Amino acid sequence: MPENILDTLRTNLPPLLFRILVDTGRIASTLGLKAYGVGGFVRDALSGRKNLDLDVVIEGECYPVVDALSKRYPFKRVIRHERFLTAELYIDGHRMDIATTRKEAYPAPSLPEVRPATLMEDLLRRDFTINTLAVCLDPERLGRVVDLCGGLEDLRAGLVRVLHRDSFREDPVRIPRAVRFAVRFDFSIEEETHRLMLNAIREGAPARASGRRMLDELINIFKEEKRLQIIERLFKIGFFHTLNEEFNDNTHTLSILRRTETLLKWYRSTEREKIEEWFVYFLSLTDGLSLQALREFSRWLNVGGKRRLLSMERRDNAIDALESIEKEPYDRVKIYETFSSCPLELLVYLSARGSSVAESAIRLYIEELKDVRPLLTGRELKQLGLKEGPRMGEILKCIFREKLKGRLRTVEEELSFARSLLEKG
Repeated sequence: MPENILDTLRTNLPPLLFRILVDTGRIASTLGLKAYGVGGFVRDALSGRKNLDLDVVIEGECYPVVDALSKRYPFKRVIRHERFLTAELYIDGHRMDIATTRKEAYPAPSLPEVRPATLMEDLLRRDFTINTLAVCLDPERLGRVVDLCGGLEDLRAGLVRVLHRDSFREDPVRIPRAVRFAVRFDFSIEEETHRLMLNAIREGAPARASGRRMLDELINIFKEEKRLQIIERLFKIGFFHTLNEEFNDNTHTLSILRRTETLLKWYRSTEREKIEEWFVYFLSLTDGLSLQALREFSRWLNVGGKRRLLSMERRDNAIDALESIEKEPYDRVKIYETFSSCPLELLVYLSARGSSVAESAIRLYIEELKDVRPLLTGRELKQLGLKEGPRMGEILKCIFREKLKGRLRTVEEELSFARSLLEKG
């Protein structure tokens, strides 16, 4: 692997990001500081993969560099997290993270306490050796790779290795992350690392992690191309069972997740409103949990949001309703009434875990029935001599039901139907 990746960065990065990266090194040098690119984008550049998520550390205080960059470039947003000595910079749809080199203390397996440190100390706090690689950004050494923890050797060997024995105890979120990287890159988890990971699971460490950070990692897994392989491996090592003892039947769960992948591809093809795909996977992953266990698990993870909470609370009733739909699969009015109060994420999940009949009914609702509305309004009914009141509401409801059945398609047909109802009294 090359000792200098300047040409690779110039090729892989959009010109604007490359200029910002180079300027970051120049500005830091002018201020008497040292800047380094670190983490995933360095690892991936060395492996021949593109990665536009830029992470930069400044040996010294990062904020003077952030301020200087903000004056030079039209960033859409600059967000400072002074508690963690970091900043996020957004430009042209890209994000760049800049941080002070720092070390962390874990008084409990949750959010760390952060204080300034050297580059070496900063790299040693990271998760795996392959993520400790850095690249110099100062003008004199621009592009030179810095390997202080043996990351290059493990990258060549295809190994995921933690940096110290207590790594998984201090931050149990590293357990699913280790599996995610191993599956994504087709790497092996180094033997001692694997043993430490299993020990941490046996000790129940995952359940003591920060729930919010664990949710972030689960979302990252759901976004992976090989998500099902990652989830299957996590089931095999007992990770999910540690989070909740009701995570048992991984065969059933994986079957639903496979169907979920297929149904999400179909949903994208409908070009309907965007949904939270990660949450559909979450519902499928937790299919085997009782409602009470799902509530507890979701509270720990801090899964909020009105649609998400509504989906979880209505899950069991919606599953029961599928049985009724299966008995009358052609009743378009009933299909609408059953599904119209369900968030779309819940419906895609239901179609993945239900029968083919239930799936067809949900597809019919999403593709045809969901957006059905009468073309006729109260104004047109007034012109027919009808006064506002319960009778007008009844007629509009009858028109709506006929439209759901596919019997009324135009305004003229709706007017004709309304007249017939008025004539009948």
